[in-house]
Amino acid sequence: MLDQRVKLAREACRLTQRELSERSGVSPSVIANIELGRTTVLPEESIVAIANVTGFPQAFFYLFEPPDMPDGYFRKKSNGRAKEERQVIAFVRLLVEFIRYAETVVTMPDTTYDIILERDKHVDLNVAENAAEQARDRLGIGRLDPIMNLTRAIERAGIIVARLPLISEQYESYSYWPDFGANTRPIIVVVPGMPGDRLRASLAHEIAHLSLHTLRRGTDPKTAETEAWLFAGALLLPYDALISDLEGNRPTLSFLSAIKGKYGVSMAFAARRLRDSEIISQDFYVSLMKQLSTRGWRKNEPGVVVSETPLLLPKITAALTGDTDVLMQRDLLSSISSTSLIQVPSWG
Repeated sequence: MLDQRVKLAREACRLTQRELSERSGVSPSVIANIELGRTTVLPEESIVAIANVTGFPQAFFYLFEPPDMPDGYFRKKSNGRAKEERQVIAFVRLLVEFIRYAETVVTMPDTTYDIILERDKHVDLNVAENAAEQARDRLGIGRLDPIMNLTRAIERAGIIVARLPLISEQYESYSYWPDFGANTRPIIVVVPGMPGDRLRASLAHEIAHLSLHTLRRGTDPKTAETEAWLFAGALLLPYDALISDLEGNRPTLSFLSAIKGKYGVSMAFAARRLRDSEIISQDFYVSLMKQLSTRGWRKNEPGVVVSETPLLLPKITAALTGDTDVLMQRDLLSSISSTSLIQVPSWG
């Protein structure tokens, strides 16, 4: 499977074919023909050169076929670059491969989470609210309780949460459920360095995609994003809890600040939730956002939400690295962990 391995290594390093050619000395036509499957064999010196450039060990290029990757869901800006998107997907393909192998070697937690919406279901506010309640049930969280650690709740349900080994201004998170229904587990990846409130919003957003869009892949991307934000707001800020906290008063910046401290969301996220749930009008929402802007709080809000750290993947990795007698494990793990961009320690 040399064609897919070369392409996977190249995209994981965010290189074009020409850039890989220039750095490795392997001609562009050879690289193109390899990736198209027209050439199935490369001289060992070419493999060595490509391995040196990409940081993947030579053994990586002789492994079995990497997993297929249908489209998942991104949380990204509209100006996201194609090379960066391919790099994120390449990382997730490597992660899926790693997890599939880990399932055969170490004891993994059961995947207790399940999709919520079937095909052809329309999502409005009421549907999103109900779906978020079901998600809380499946994550073992009370219907009105603040979610103290969303990452841990997700991992207890058997979902893998991983940090991307790259910092991106365009991409924040990505979710994918490989071969849903075939005893596989969902995966969420996030970029490192996000503030805690932003991280929790991204995680809730990806749980929404897994819940609502795994079997509704034909949903228009803009519609899917709108649905995901309705769900994320309902998951992190339950409607009845907000109404109780308001105690009949009009929300102020002080109220938004208190909500941030209690529920671990940004003030802007809380304002949007109030608008989306129709607790406040669009005009009142605009007024709140203007007040945040006037104080410079759109980009730098007061108050800190501690960032959450994944624990499940590091535990899996630690269990595997202790198993040095299994040749396949050693080859696969070293192939993934030895790359310059994708390192096992950075997954935790």
